[in-house]
Formats: sequence, C-alpha cells, structure tokens
Amino acid sequence: MSGFSYTITPDWSHSGVYWCESGSADFSNAVNITVQDKHHSIILVSPALPVTEGDPVTLSCRDKEQKLLSNVFFYHNNKLIHNDSREELKISAVSKSDEGFYKCEHSGKESPQSWMAVRDKPQPVLSVSPSWLSPGASVTLSCGGLEHPSAGWRFFWYKMVPAKSSSSYISKATVTLQPNWSQIFRGEKVTLRCEIHGGGGAQWTYEWRPTSRNSPTSSEYRITAADSGEYKCRGRTDVFTITKWGVLRLAVSG
Repeated sequence: MSGFSYTITPDWSHSGVYWCESGSADFSNAVNITVQDKHHSIILVSPALPVTEGDPVTLSCRDKEQKLLSNVFFYHNNKLIHNDSREELKISAVSKSDEGFYKCEHSGKESPQSWMAVRDKPQPVLSVSPSWLSPGASVTLSCGGLEHPSAGWRFFWYKMVPAKSSSSYISKATVTLQPNWSQIFRGEKVTLRCEIHGGGGAQWTYEWRPTSRNSPTSSEYRITAADSGEYKCRGRTDVFTITKWGVLRLAVSG
C-alpha cells in the first residue's frame, strides 16, 4: 500500500500499532488503534498518539457503553502494575520506561492490549543573528526547533554569569533522595534534597518541579510517595544567576 492516506473499515483484526515509511526509509511516529470486538466486554482507554516525555497520562477501563469502571487492575507488558485495584491509572510524568503494551482487568475479564508510545521531549534550539557583533550593534536571539510553538509554550530568557567567588560557571543542580532506599513504597514519606556545587556560598532560592501549593523555596522538599515520576530542582540568586535543572527519577512500588 502506498500513498498519502490509508483508509480501513476496522474489525477486530485491525487492532494494532500503525506507522508509515517514506521512500527514503524515514519512519513516522507510531499510533495505536484498538478495535473492540464482541469477545471483549471492556476496553482500555489510552492515548492513540505518542505522548511526550514528562507529560501526565491517565489510563482508564470502560465497558461497551463507555461507562468508567472501578476496581480495575492495570498491566504493563503483561506485568501487574499495582497490587490494589483502582478506577484510573495516573502517571504524573511519563518516561521512556513507561512505553509499552497496557491492558486492564475487571471482574476477571481483560481488555485488549493497547500500545502507548512515548516520544522524547522536544528541545529548543537557540540561534543568534548576526553571529558577529560590533559595539553598539543590535542582535536577535531566536528560540526555535519546536513542534507547534504556539500550543501552550512559554518562553523564558536567561543569561549564565560566573559565580561571584569563582571564575567558572555555576554547575547543574543535583537532586538526592533521603533516605536513599533501593525501593520506595507508596505512602512513605521521603525528602528530596537539591545540592548545588560551585555556587561560591551564594544565597540560593530553589525551584521545584512538579509544582504544587506546598512546593518549597528551600533546598529540601518533603513528599509522600504516590506515583513514579521525575522531580526537578534548580537554584537562582537573581534573574540572571541560575543553575541548570537537576533531575531525579523516583520509582514508587506497590
């Protein structure tokens, strides 16, 4: 089959992952199509298009009348995700490790598997024009390289400056976990710590992601473990003195 479009009249055999390929062997993103047949009384509601790394995702299980079901078990690549049943599966910040096949189980009945694809988070590209300057000349900085730049993107501009007591630039922040257990279970209280090296004794204000009403401005962030996801921090002393984000991937069990 060749051409710009491909039309099907779906039956249960058309469920699966679809993609297209150009004549130069470039592959498109993959999309998931799940066709509910008479043998399946429930279906997993999941994103059909790839989701971006770091975005929140919610999966649910519904019957033929699209009624949301409760007391549901969710599986990732045929492995039970949680030992307890729930109404929805919420992933606060999706990562590449979350990519794969998902299904749900309700009252002993299983849905067909659905594939959830995760794509890399787009990275902005900074360009400058003109590239050579003379004193008094103006210069334009452009932030581009993003898909759909008008769709909810916000742009902030920063200038990296040397630390006050050092000639080197301020390094990236580091996020550590206390206690640093190998396995964290849901409901446990843990402390995230933001450490900055090479700051020259500066007085830092800290930013945390994801944010909430209780997000602190100090170097420690005490949370109750809920779902797996990414936590980020960075430090700033003023609008121009700012570190790069430090990232910690928190894996929550049970």
